[in-house]
Amino acid sequence: MEFCGPTIFNLVLGTISIIAQIVIGSSTLSIMVDILFVILWTFLLNYLCSIGWSFLGWLLVLFPFVVLLLLYLLTVDISLMKRTASPSPTSNTFTIIPTKIPTQRITNAAAVAPTQSITLFPTTRSA
Repeated sequence: MEFCGPTIFNLVLGTISIIAQIVIGSSTLSIMVDILFVILWTFLLNYLCSIGWSFLGWLLVLFPFVVLLLLYLLTVDISLMKRTASPSPTSNTFTIIPTKIPTQRITNAAAVAPTQSITLFPTTRSA
């Protein structure tokens, strides 16, 4: 029986998964289910390749990795967009400093302030 690329890739990942489960001491049932899943998935991928649908086989094998990569990149982008607040040592205001460089083109630099201050507890002076 000759295996195609997606099937070989799946077998390698499945073997690594099974060895990792044995090393960490997973239950026998969990290991048996993983072995069964790898065998069934291998036959399905090999069938898809035999009828000429190897692209779909690659898509099915790589889809979880692509989704995880997109989720990772999305969380990194969100963490870069968060703004940090640092207290001003002389007053009760916080200066908000952007942590991501704006992607928009600025035509009038004088109209854009680099920082923005907010007062948390406004003080009123009574005479």
